[in-house]
Amino acid sequence: MTTRLRLCISILLVLAVSAALPLYAQNFLAKGDDTASSFGQFWILIDPPFQAMFAGCPAYNAATHILQSPLLYDSATTVIGRSAPIKEGSPQDNAGVPVGSAGTVVKDGGMIVPSGFAPIAPGSNEVHTELRHLNMATWPPVPPANQARVRAGVCYNSPACSAPPPANRISAGEVVSNHSPAGSPPDFPARSYFDVYAQIDIPACGGFPAATVFNKNPLLVETASISSFPPSGVVYEHDTSSAVGVKFVGNGPKWKKNERLGCVILAGHGIVPRFPRRATLEEAPAGVQQVAFQKEQEKVGQKVESEARMRPPQNEEIEREGAKFQEHMKAHFERYGNRHKDCGPKEKDDGNDQGDEGKGKGKGKGRD
Repeated sequence: MTTRLRLCISILLVLAVSAALPLYAQNFLAKGDDTASSFGQFWILIDPPFQAMFAGCPAYNAATHILQSPLLYDSATTVIGRSAPIKEGSPQDNAGVPVGSAGTVVKDGGMIVPSGFAPIAPGSNEVHTELRHLNMATWPPVPPANQARVRAGVCYNSPACSAPPPANRISAGEVVSNHSPAGSPPDFPARSYFDVYAQIDIPACGGFPAATVFNKNPLLVETASISSFPPSGVVYEHDTSSAVGVKFVGNGPKWKKNERLGCVILAGHGIVPRFPRRATLEEAPAGVQQVAFQKEQEKVGQKVESEARMRPPQNEEIEREGAKFQEHMKAHFERYGNRHKDCGPKEKDDGNDQGDEGKGKGKGKGRD
């Protein structure tokens, strides 16, 4: 058999086995972590005491009193932990299950479902999730002093991302199968949401000095359909029925710690699509072995798609996907951005420190 013929046969085997892989990938996988690149953007409606401070800031609209962030980007370090598959309403669902390699216990009763999230039928297949590592910064990159940031998970306390968040600052969520009847395969496509607790670094702009704010109540984000772990090419959108107050982390020249700056009226978190590495003819024989190995991995609940076969997006792909994300968010803002004319009354507990435990809220209950 000639070398050329062997290569052709190897390529056909790769294609044949690869074609069957999605059948295995249609169900939720075992407990683990998923890594992705992601974009973000937010709009903050500024409270009257601080509006004059933003005069001259290009990101601030003096007519609407809205501060708009630049495009934010987190390279391939956005880490989403997931639990083993469970059933809605099961003992594991109610008592909590370990999520991701960190083993964070996430239970159903501690989460708030966005108002637009489709009701979860008892017995539905689902996994609990945690936004474990999120550190989105201004894109294209600028000097550190000029960076806007959104930080969550182990990055909540600082951009160094070196410590877990406080217990009541965990950004937990769920992925729920969309399949009917509930509990039957396949699990994908599925829907997903997160209750996000973040710190937002706002750089100096106009007359406003740099400051960091946090949200005491969760920012609820959701997406109606994902087809894989990690999600790829989807946007998690803020539940526009709620405006989430943001407060200063520390004292400043014209504010006190825990005083409210304003509220997030809109936000989005876009997961960048995954890009496969380009295969060559020379790689084909090894590829056959890799596919066979991946198939064996799936039998024990591991990922079908090897991370080695994927690559981080290149700069031109980041630019292209970033432009698409911004267009999506621009349209979203035009539809919903004027829904909140003010942030409403301040919370009764505005004087509390961000580390205090919040009031207990059942699933689907409570709003900011």
